[in-house]
Amino acid sequence: MNPLIVVVGYNRPKSMLRLLKSVDNADYDSDDVTLLISLDKADNDNGVLKIVTSFNWHHGNKIIRTFEKRQGLRNHIIQCGDLTDEYGAVIVLEDDLIVSSGYYRYVCKALEYYTDDCIAGISLYSHEWNGYARRFYEPVADEYDTYLGQFSITWGQCWTREAWKNFKNWYNNNQELKYNYFIPKDINNWGEKSWGKYFVYYITEKKLFYVIPRVSFSTNCSEIGEHSYESNNDHQVRLFNGKFNDFRFAPVKKACRYDIFFENMKLDNYLPQKIKKYGVDIDLNNTGKNSKEKRFVLSTANLPYKIVKSYGLQLRPIDMNIILGVAGKGIYLYDKSIPRKKNKDEFNCYDMIRYEVRGMVVRKLACYYIFQIKERYKRVLVEFVKKIVSFHSR
Repeated sequence: MNPLIVVVGYNRPKSMLRLLKSVDNADYDSDDVTLLISLDKADNDNGVLKIVTSFNWHHGNKIIRTFEKRQGLRNHIIQCGDLTDEYGAVIVLEDDLIVSSGYYRYVCKALEYYTDDCIAGISLYSHEWNGYARRFYEPVADEYDTYLGQFSITWGQCWTREAWKNFKNWYNNNQELKYNYFIPKDINNWGEKSWGKYFVYYITEKKLFYVIPRVSFSTNCSEIGEHSYESNNDHQVRLFNGKFNDFRFAPVKKACRYDIFFENMKLDNYLPQKIKKYGVDIDLNNTGKNSKEKRFVLSTANLPYKIVKSYGLQLRPIDMNIILGVAGKGIYLYDKSIPRKKNKDEFNCYDMIRYEVRGMVVRKLACYYIFQIKERYKRVLVEFVKKIVSFHSR
């Protein structure tokens, strides 16, 4: 299968050109790869159409698709997914991305390997930051180069015809989303323009997963655009560099699994059997994951329940403290059926700070953040003065 490459753009010429160059410079096993560049209608496209028209694609057919009316990001991406019906599979890349030279071969091999019904898509992007908990994220290492996750993957993904058909059927019947307590609060607060919000609701409800590489085949430049008012490097990750050769895909039954909260879904296997019997919520990232149906919760927070067992905060990633049974304090297994008053002596909030922040030098951090605050307010003040001058010059 040669999946269709869909590059999605609007009005960012520099971003579009950078992405197209990285796509063209990638490795392909044939010269029959179709590139479709889909441009939403913009009052001023800043020359994007001119750039994509003159761009030379060296690996097959190039198609440019435009619209007479503005589609908006959600509708635009949904229409790109609909192309699976014609092409069998599509790789969707928004214009603020860069792809690795091996991204296409990785996707093709993953499509061959994963045919299970629980797979909702193939992710190019590999998270290194848990934005819901504002913490670094790293999955437990094993012998495989992929794992399964329910995270919001909007920064490079591939859908097959069958997987997209299942989502589209669900999507057509779920246009109005209600608050969902089984996903992070941040996602509930995403606007209705976000297609990713719908996909998250879908995969969590249906208990599906993305296939995720341990080293990313795409990275996000997070530039100013439809949903971002300033550029940053928060979502820049390590990019796979080199030739794509042997790749150890994790079998679905053996693969590490992480839920939408970035929590290890197999961690209860390392807890006492009687705990697993009654159900346990894993909330090591302290995002408030605490369902009524489960009697126990494993958390780094200070909760008003009896502590059944505690673990130390030493190993990385944090899951390994449970897997290897590290003794100490910082991670607590609570029995929610037995309430108690919070005990400050057993819980020290600085334990997590010391664990999370490496080489922390308070003075340097303070100077850095003071500088950032000054620069931000300086820009705001400049813009305010410009508006005042403009108003009085009319």
